[in-house]
Amino acid sequence: MHRLRTEARVHDDIDLSTHLSRAQLEELCADLFERAVQPLDSVLQQANLTLKDIAAVEVIGGGVRVPKVQQVVKDRLGSLELSMHLNGDEAMAQGAAFYAANISTSFKVRPIGVTDILPFGVGARLEEAVPEEEKGGGGFLGALGLKKKKEEEKEQATEKWQRRATIFAPGHKLRSNRTISFNTSKDIALNLTYEASALFPPGAQPTIALFDIRGVSELVREHGTKTSYPPKVFLTFELDASALVHLVKAEARLQEDAPPSSEAVGVSPLTGVPSIPPHCRPHSPRTHPRSPFLLPFALAQNADAPSEEEDGEGEGGKEAEAEEKKDAETVKKVDGQNATAGNTTSSNTTAPAPPKPIVHRKILRVTSHYEGLRLRPGTEEEKESSKQKLAALRANDQLKREKADARNSLEAYLYEVKNKMMEHEEELSLVSTDEQRSAVLAQVEATDDWMYDEGRDVEASVYKERTTQVRALAVPIFLRQAEGPGGARAAALEAAVKNVAEVRALVKRWNVTMPWLTEEEKESLLSEATVVETWLQEKEAAQAAKEGHEEPAFLSIDVPPQLKKMKDIARRLGRKPVSREGRGGRHGGREGVGGVGTGGRWPDPRRKS
Repeated sequence: MHRLRTEARVHDDIDLSTHLSRAQLEELCADLFERAVQPLDSVLQQANLTLKDIAAVEVIGGGVRVPKVQQVVKDRLGSLELSMHLNGDEAMAQGAAFYAANISTSFKVRPIGVTDILPFGVGARLEEAVPEEEKGGGGFLGALGLKKKKEEEKEQATEKWQRRATIFAPGHKLRSNRTISFNTSKDIALNLTYEASALFPPGAQPTIALFDIRGVSELVREHGTKTSYPPKVFLTFELDASALVHLVKAEARLQEDAPPSSEAVGVSPLTGVPSIPPHCRPHSPRTHPRSPFLLPFALAQNADAPSEEEDGEGEGGKEAEAEEKKDAETVKKVDGQNATAGNTTSSNTTAPAPPKPIVHRKILRVTSHYEGLRLRPGTEEEKESSKQKLAALRANDQLKREKADARNSLEAYLYEVKNKMMEHEEELSLVSTDEQRSAVLAQVEATDDWMYDEGRDVEASVYKERTTQVRALAVPIFLRQAEGPGGARAAALEAAVKNVAEVRALVKRWNVTMPWLTEEEKESLLSEATVVETWLQEKEAAQAAKEGHEEPAFLSIDVPPQLKKMKDIARRLGRKPVSREGRGGRHGGREGVGGVGTGGRWPDPRRKS
């Protein structure tokens, strides 16, 4: 017996608290457990496999922790054992991350055997579009022929051109293209839709998009008098990595008829039928199943559905050209034999090469529509409005973050000040008066009370202003503590005095080790050392005359700038090369103060220049 409880108030502020046994839970969820094995059957059916073809089963997901779920799955798998070697909660995310890294160009990881496929078939329904001059408004519904009842009744008297084609079958790999082709002399209305399937969610919208494809009729008006056959239209679709289908290209091609030949038409002595010159013969639909220029009986043969070509139409065009060339060569050979048998032409006479056919190409205009669809992409205005709303939400979130950061910073600083005042009370008493410390604590308490009253929800700038007020009282005390006896100021003074002593000792050594230095140069360094030494003595005396709670005469950060000029002179002189007059000295090394300019190394007295 297990107790089931939820903290949510299910009705009238009353929590649900009840006892439920495992048997009762399994009885209530019996239909859910039955549905747990349906995906197993569906997957096996789609893969055309049976349980005998399966070697191992790995279960993932939090639901498999339920004993009943494990039981129904085991019963369906029979002798196969359930493996649980992976982390059921993280396995899906880990697999998706590996797959994303495999298809990415920015990462190089071990390839994994994952094939992303299209779960539902996608097809196209093609209809003759209403001419633009007759459409008369109505949007794309008119282009599809979905007009008023009177217009529908009028059109029923005439046969309408319609075609259907499957573009991507269920299970098709993602990131691929497919081209369909068909003959028509009219503009086209295309309905891109999901094909009927038992797996398709009930109530979902099957129509993906509606397209109005224009330009075919223009091509016919421009060049239709030069051919006996309608143009051939090629539509190329792309299935991207997100399983979305796009119409990426629409093109129409129209080939002119071959010009009439001046060669007389004779009678073949072998067959007894008129002999037609090779370049005047139409292409055979048997040898050219994909040719865009089919004979009338070939058109009837393809009336059920458009032809399909994988990965574009480029390869199909090459195959058609090769077959045409082969067919022309065959005709030439037969005609040559006929001419020899009938003694009508010389055996050395060859048939003239047929002229290259003229093909007119036109990129069609494609307009997408979503009129009458429950689900559709957003318009540019809707997208721009959404972007503005998102920008306003981001700005509002940024203000909230700044306000929260400012409030948290103020609260943390108040606790920091309180803790320092209590923990370092003895040290602070040396550098502050009782009135100064009391003023700080009073300001901290007043600000703390304000935060939970009037300052519970104010702007970030107000919290920052309050922080500044507390810091104005607390920072001077803490600074005097850090700079006080034994603090940073005393350490800076000690280091400065040591540097001055090093400079004076360095000048004495230069008299021996660097004799090419002039007296004026060495005197300039000693003079600067004296200036630093005087400044240090004056500041130290001024600080000694002040009380601990008063503003310091100087701080530790004021000392390094006073030493800069002295160190620069010492560095420059220590790097001065030996002159020709001074090459006779004992040593030719370089020296500086505190290792500055010398890399911290003194010259070797055993080294000769």
